[in-house]
Amino acid sequence: MKRIMLTAALLLGSTFVAHADHNVWNNLLKQPRGDYEAIQDAQYCEWKVGPDLNGVPTSAATKRCMRARGWAFDHTDLEPWTWRHHHRHWRHGW
Repeated sequence: MKRIMLTAALLLGSTFVAHADHNVWNNLLKQPRGDYEAIQDAQYCEWKVGPDLNGVPTSAATKRCMRARGWAFDHTDLEPWTWRHHHRHWRHGW
């Protein structure tokens, strides 16, 4: 019984950790590029200027790095179940 409870707790806990905010970038180059190239460039920029942290607005340094690689920042899709969003709603009473 303890194993079942522990397994259920781990599965439920991991579903909350798996969510993250997602940045959307627009291709500025004349050649077609997709998600693979955007991910590669984002990884390069993360190595160059530091990580893009979940729950924190995308930094100007990250936006400059991605623009130099041919990407324009469009927006961030916010995940509704992150701790940050839950905490913010709780703090404001909604």
